[in-house]
Amino acid sequence: MRRAAAALFAQRAYDGISIDDLVAHLGVHRNSLYKTFGSKRGLYTAALRWHVEGLDKLWTLKAA
Repeated sequence: MRRAAAALFAQRAYDGISIDDLVAHLGVHRNSLYKTFGSKRGLYTAALRWHVEGLDKLWTLKAA
């Protein structure tokens, strides 16, 4: 879910996406999104974290 959200945020930016857009794109119910992430900002933060974690792994591999 974080990966798909990250892709959508990258395409349309935070302010260009509504909760309805996220629910439709992710194929989840609004209640599930709120229960898991608390808010649109919570999902955005989780998506950013997912992206940064991937970069950290890439940098670690290149440094080794």
